[in-house]
Amino acid sequence: MNDITIILFSKNPNKLDLYRTVFGCLKQKNINTKIIIYTIENDSTIEYINNINNPNIEIITNTSSEYSTEYILLDKILRSVKTKYISFFSSNNIIVDTKSINEINKIKNEDSVCCFSNFLYYNSG
Repeated sequence: MNDITIILFSKNPNKLDLYRTVFGCLKQKNINTKIIIYTIENDSTIEYINNINNPNIEIITNTSSEYSTEYILLDKILRSVKTKYISFFSSNNIIVDTKSINEINKIKNEDSVCCFSNFLYYNSG
């Protein structure tokens, strides 16, 4: 079975949106999923995710000023990735349960190094 790390960016999320996104990521079919959630210190994301208490979720935080610095952000996150495949999401994206495996299969079948697809957006607030 393949492994993927889904990197999820979250800042002041709507709680329901965040939960839908996280549980959608965790319910990927035919793949082992780890989620790294990136947010700023003292953000509500931390409390919401700690309530889930899932060992496949890691939270990485930065200060407010570091959050907007793309290179600091990527460097800090990518140091935590241990899987061959990664995917990026925001805390209000919907993920269908076959997205990760479909993209990994496409990469393998086409001998590619990356794959991307559209996503659905929702906002319950």
